[in-house]
Amino acid sequence: MEVGPLFRRLVFAQLLLGIIGYAVAERNPGLMMIAAAFAALAWYMAEGGVGRPLPRAATNFGVLAGLLWLLFDLYRQGGDVLVAMCHFLIWLQVVMLASPKRNREYGQLLVVSLTLMVGATMIGGSSFLFALLWVAYALLAISAVLVFQLELMRERVANANRRAAPPGMRVAAPEAVFGRGVRWQFRVVTLATAAGVVVVSVPVFLFWPRSGEGGTLFADSRLGRRTSGFSERASMIGAPPQQGNPEAVMTLRLRVDGEPLSRPAERQWLLRGAALGRYDRRNRVWSRLRADMGTFDRQINLETGLARLVDLPDGAREITAEVARLATVERVLFTLQPVTGLASEHVSAVRFDPDTQRVVLPETRTGPIVYRFRTVLGERFNPLPQYHRAGRGEETDEEPAATLREWTVAAERIRRRAKRIIARAEAGTANQVRARALARHLREHYRYSLRNPPASGDTDPIVRFLFEHKRGHCELYAGALAAMARTIGIPARVVTGYRVSEYNDLGGYYVVRKGHAHAWTEIYDPSRGWMPVDATPPQAVDDEHAVARGWLAPFRSVYEYLEFAWLRVFVSYDEADQRAMTAGARKAAGRETSWFADTWRAVRHWIDELRLTRVTIGFIAFFGFFILLGIASLVRSLVVRRRRFAMLQLTRLPPQERRSLARQLRFYLTMLDMLERHGIVRPAWQSPFQFAERLHAEAPEKFEPVLALTDHFYEIRFGHRRLDETRTASVRAHLKRLERNLIHL
Repeated sequence: MEVGPLFRRLVFAQLLLGIIGYAVAERNPGLMMIAAAFAALAWYMAEGGVGRPLPRAATNFGVLAGLLWLLFDLYRQGGDVLVAMCHFLIWLQVVMLASPKRNREYGQLLVVSLTLMVGATMIGGSSFLFALLWVAYALLAISAVLVFQLELMRERVANANRRAAPPGMRVAAPEAVFGRGVRWQFRVVTLATAAGVVVVSVPVFLFWPRSGEGGTLFADSRLGRRTSGFSERASMIGAPPQQGNPEAVMTLRLRVDGEPLSRPAERQWLLRGAALGRYDRRNRVWSRLRADMGTFDRQINLETGLARLVDLPDGAREITAEVARLATVERVLFTLQPVTGLASEHVSAVRFDPDTQRVVLPETRTGPIVYRFRTVLGERFNPLPQYHRAGRGEETDEEPAATLREWTVAAERIRRRAKRIIARAEAGTANQVRARALARHLREHYRYSLRNPPASGDTDPIVRFLFEHKRGHCELYAGALAAMARTIGIPARVVTGYRVSEYNDLGGYYVVRKGHAHAWTEIYDPSRGWMPVDATPPQAVDDEHAVARGWLAPFRSVYEYLEFAWLRVFVSYDEADQRAMTAGARKAAGRETSWFADTWRAVRHWIDELRLTRVTIGFIAFFGFFILLGIASLVRSLVVRRRRFAMLQLTRLPPQERRSLARQLRFYLTMLDMLERHGIVRPAWQSPFQFAERLHAEAPEKFEPVLALTDHFYEIRFGHRRLDETRTASVRAHLKRLERNLIHL
C-alpha cells in the first residue's frame, strides 16, 4: 500500500465533506456546488493529471484576496463574524489545495477543515442530515490522521537517510512496508476510536442536556433568521412567496384520549398563526390591529406543566396535539382553534391573547421547539372573546371592535354583490350561515390561481378579484370574503397559518411544509364566537400542496421521519427529558419485570403507533424477506470472494491489481473445484506447487494436467505473464484432460 497517494485522497475527501457539511448547516446549496467544484478543480490542478500547482506568488495573492473578501463579507453579513470566517476558511482550503504542499501544509489543511466543521456546528448544525455528515466526517478524519502518522514517519526516515548518505548521493524515498492484515488493523483502530467517542458521548448527552431556552450558539446570526413560510401579513398583490416549497418545517401529531385519530389521512386542519383585522388600502396588505400587537397579551407560565388557557364547559372533549418545529425565527406557536391548554419543556412562558387565539414566545428563539396544546374536538365549543381593557386588566364579553366591521373600498358595490348572493342562497340572518353562503359562492364561481392578474391603475385587487378577473390565490379569497362580510355587518378578519393535510404513515403525524402556508377568514357569530370559514376551493389547494409521489417519495418520507425523530429525541433533549429518563430508569429498576419484557412492550407499542394493517404487514414481510435474502447473498459473495483471493494468494495486492489477476487466474479455481468434487482438497498450509507435486507423485498420469495448470498459475501470478490466446487454449485443453482423467482413471 502506497501511503502518500492514499493520504492525499483522504485529505481531499475530508475537505470536500467538510465543505458540504458547512453548506448543509448554512442551508446554502449554491455555496456547496460552487465551493466543491472549485475544490475539485484545485485538487486536480495540484494532485491530478495536470500536476501543476500554483506558484507561491499566486497562492499569496489568493490568500490576500480572501482577506479582502472577508472584510467585505463582514460588511455584507452585518457583522456576523462566524459566518464570514467560515466563508474565508472555505476559500483558504481551495487556495491551499491548488498550491504546492508538503506534510506541514497537509496538516494545516486538516486543522482548517476541522475548524470549519466546528463553525458549522455552532451556526446551525441541528439537522439530521448534518449529524450523518458529522459521523462520516469523523470516521474519515480518524482514518486521515492515522495515515498521516505513517506519512510523517516515512518522511522522517527519508530525511534520516539523506543525512546519513554521502554528499551528492541521491537517496530514493522509502516505501512503507506492512505486515499481513495492516488494512484490517487500520479499520479496527478507526472503528475502535469511533466506538470510544460514542461511549464517552452517550454519558455526556444523558447528563449534560441542552438548554431549554435559546437556540443555536449564534442566535442573532443571519443563518438564525430562517423563516418557515408563515407571514403575519397577507398581501393582495403578487404571488405567495412560498408557493410549491417542499421544505418541511413542522409535524403535527393529534390524539383523542391517547389514541390516534381515525382515518387521519382524510382530514384537513387549519393551524392558525395570526389574525389580521386591518386592511391597508394603500399597500393592499392585511395586518394586525394595533390593539392586537401585544397590548392585551397576558403572560402564561409553562414551568408548572400544562397551562389552562380557557375554561371548558361540561362535556367538551379535547384533542391533544404535539408540534415539533424546526429551527425558525418566528415567535408564533401555531395551534388549532380554539386552543384551551399549552405545555412545553423547551420554553418557560408564552404570551396569549384569548380573543385572537394568538400564542407567541416572549422573545425570539431560533432553536427547535417541541410543544403540546389542547383543543376541542368538533365545533361544539368555541370560546367567546375576552378582552383585557388597557390599564385595568378586566375581562369582558364585549362585541368585537368596530374596526372589524369597517370596509371602505367600493363598499356599496361589494355590499350589493354580497346581498344578492345571500338572497339567492336563502341564507337567513345568522352570521355563520350567511358567511358560509358567501364562501360557497366564491368556491363555486371563482378560479384558484397562484398568478394574480396584473395591477390596473388604482383599482383595488380585491375589487378586481370580485368583479373582473375572478381568479386568485388564497389571500384574495380570504380578503374578499372578509370584505363582503364586513359590508353586511358581520365582523370578519383574515387569518394566516397553514392548511395541513399531508399525513406521514411511518411517523403517525401530519407534515407541515413551507408551501402549505395558507390564509382563510374568521367571522364572528354572537352565539358561537369566532368561526373559521375557508372560501378557497379545497381541491385546488390539495393539488397545490400535493407532494410528488415519485420513486423518491418513500425515501423522503423516511428521511423526514428520522429528521423529526432526531429533533424530538436528541436536539430538544433538556433537563425535563433528563428527569423523565432517570425517573423511568429508577422505576424500571424497582420492577420485578425483566428488561426483555420492557423492551418487547416498547416494540409492541411502537408497532401499535404505526397502525399497520394486515396487508401492510404482509407487504413488509414479503419485501423484507427478499431484502434479507439479498443481504445474505451479498455477505456470502463477499466471504467467497475473500476466500478465493486467499486461495490465489492475492490478499496483499492493491484492489485493482487483485481484481485483474483474479479474472486471469479463474482457471486455477476451476481446477480446485473439480478436484474438491472428487474429494481432493488443497490444505491451507500447502503452496500450489507443493500440492501439485504431491498429486503428481501419487498418480503421474492422472494428475499431469494439475502440474501443467499450476505452472501456468505461477507464470501469471508471479512471472507477470498475460493470459493470452495461446495460454488460454492450453488451459482449456488441460482442464478437459483433467476432467476425463478424474472420471476414467
